[in-house]
Amino acid sequence: MLYYRFRPYSELAIKEFMYDEIYFSSAIECNDPFDGKVFLSFEADKEKWRRLLECAWKGFDAANKLAWEEQLSEYLASISPITYGTALGLNYNEILRSLSFPPKPLVAMFLDAQIKRFLNLYKPRNKYFVSLSRSCNNILMWSHYASMHRGHCLIFKAVDGCLYQCPRRKKNAIRRNTPAGIGQSMSFSLPDRFPFQEVIYSPDTTHNNAFYYFPSYVVGRELEEQEKLELDKKQSEQYLLKHNCWSYEQESRLILDSPDSWLFGENVELTQQERLFYYLPNQLVGVILGARMDAQQKMRFRELIQARMERIAHDPGDNTPVFYFTLFEATLHDNSREVVIEPKEIFTLTETIKQYESNFEKYLHEWREGWALVFNKSSGYREQFL
Repeated sequence: MLYYRFRPYSELAIKEFMYDEIYFSSAIECNDPFDGKVFLSFEADKEKWRRLLECAWKGFDAANKLAWEEQLSEYLASISPITYGTALGLNYNEILRSLSFPPKPLVAMFLDAQIKRFLNLYKPRNKYFVSLSRSCNNILMWSHYASMHRGHCLIFKAVDGCLYQCPRRKKNAIRRNTPAGIGQSMSFSLPDRFPFQEVIYSPDTTHNNAFYYFPSYVVGRELEEQEKLELDKKQSEQYLLKHNCWSYEQESRLILDSPDSWLFGENVELTQQERLFYYLPNQLVGVILGARMDAQQKMRFRELIQARMERIAHDPGDNTPVFYFTLFEATLHDNSREVVIEPKEIFTLTETIKQYESNFEKYLHEWREGWALVFNKSSGYREQFL
């Protein structure tokens, strides 16, 4: 399947094209303010609240500790359901000091900090996104994400439903010094591929049960295997939900996870450099030049494509597919409000086939059908990737 990534008219976008870069954006960098937001609610369950407080205050001992847990959990259940954000924002110091047997001010401040630390450790981990589309001729997409049709659109070919990291520039792990973690230094392994996942559009907001993000002791029982699978599915889908006003984008996305905070002892945010990856060059199989792109920029892209194919021909990689590269140009229809995408040139490892040449349609058909050359140490063969 083909996926389309609209890019603006900028030197940064050219650099991405030249060096096979793909950048995972944080939620705050996305134009949808609800991107990456997980809606969670704590239910009105006093016993779950009590066990949560017990875990948060583990290791702390005081004569009235059990009474504080009992009274505070009763209060929290009385104001529930509440969102995760509300729970993090509560003034537990003030609430504790209003109890019938209140802790001393410094103790109340300490217990407040412990609750918030515990909530932060188990809140949904940060996720980062690369947005692509399953459509290449939507006028709004070109206007919003490709500098009002002056930019370009990259065409990626999925292999086994994924975009692979470049083996020679692969990031294997992210490391942190973690004095509050389960070890003094921790590493988080990174996948060698990222699956393309379709965004789900809905006007409705679904709230997951926040207690199920905590250890099974807080929930009160060990979940069955099927329950775990269903819960994981529901939690993962939250990162793919968007309001249906965005449905015109026909978005698919790649998702990069951050590590579990409770392992590292803190909520981990990945740096911009840690979110910059290099994809397998062979999976970029085409580009569409915008309808308003100037002639000089179009010529520059042709030179860059030629250099790209020469680089791949010099080192195609072992057992990785090598696809033709097709250059398209977008035009604005004279008689209707449509964007027309027309193939202009096909680049192979050895030649460039122009639109007017007799074998052009044959090569274009093979490109659309997903045919590729696969090389190994002794030979090469053709294989189709759907």
